[in-house]
Amino acid sequence: MRHAGAAMIDGMLSFLKKHLKGEDDHLLDNPRAKYPEIVRFQKT
Repeated sequence: MRHAGAAMIDGMLSFLKKHLKGEDDHLLDNPRAKYPEIVRFQKT
């Protein structure tokens, strides 16, 4: 369960950095590369 929390936090931080700071770490391009337990992910 601890790993799921880390995945959520990393995803939120990546989103905020991308849209508020203009810094893209590309985690949201393919989050399964770092967190393979993510089953469904939709880009907007």
